[in-house]
Amino acid sequence: MCSRCRLGPAASFAFSENVGFVFGFHEEPVGGVYCQFCALAIGRQAQDRSLRLGWLGPPAALVNLGVVAGNARSLQRASRLSPPDEPGSWTLDPGRPVVARLGFAISVTLTIVVAVLLVLGLS
Repeated sequence: MCSRCRLGPAASFAFSENVGFVFGFHEEPVGGVYCQFCALAIGRQAQDRSLRLGWLGPPAALVNLGVVAGNARSLQRASRLSPPDEPGSWTLDPGRPVVARLGFAISVTLTIVVAVLLVLGLS
């Protein structure tokens, strides 16, 4: 039974949000037992926040790689879970996929900028 909306089927999921600082980071676990809709909503929100704010310092960026990979695995598991029989008023809306959120665009842009700077610095 989902700990958020009390519907099933449900499974245990481990999501994390990572927020980076110049010299550190803060990782917040947001896992629990969720139905498919609630798991996708909570997982996508955690992934988006990590993709937006997890790269703000060297230690955070390294940790964020693991956080993003772990969230991606959990989101993949959530997408394979059967949806709730009758979504209720407490069931969370999964919202847009991760690739349609701001965090993904920021991460792709940051990756391109870093790659260009590395190429220019090496030539």
